[in-house]
Amino acid sequence: AQYFLSIVYEQLAQSAEEESVQLFYMEQAMKWCSSAADSGLVEAQKDLAVTYMDGQVVDQDPLQAARWMEEAAKQLDLPAAHGMGEMYRDGTALGVDKSKARFW
Repeated sequence: AQYFLSIVYEQLAQSAEEESVQLFYMEQAMKWCSSAADSGLVEAQKDLAVTYMDGQVVDQDPLQAARWMEEAAKQLDLPAAHGMGEMYRDGTALGVDKSKARFW
């Protein structure tokens, strides 16, 4: 339910006209998505990883992006595992590590 609530807030933010209202809704979306990710929901973990990587909603934080992507990958989520491989291959946040890139 937390993750779906975050999606609702994100959609509300996209439809809001005032910047202050958009900001409020995005803060709520992040709060609920983070809660769902902390509870172990893979989709929320991946969304947080992307959010921290692109830096549009929150300040860009590649280490947080890697943290959440790895949490999802540990649950055997294939797209997340692929994302971890790319992060190690490209050196995004974690430094280049060809061995870990192949592992993921």
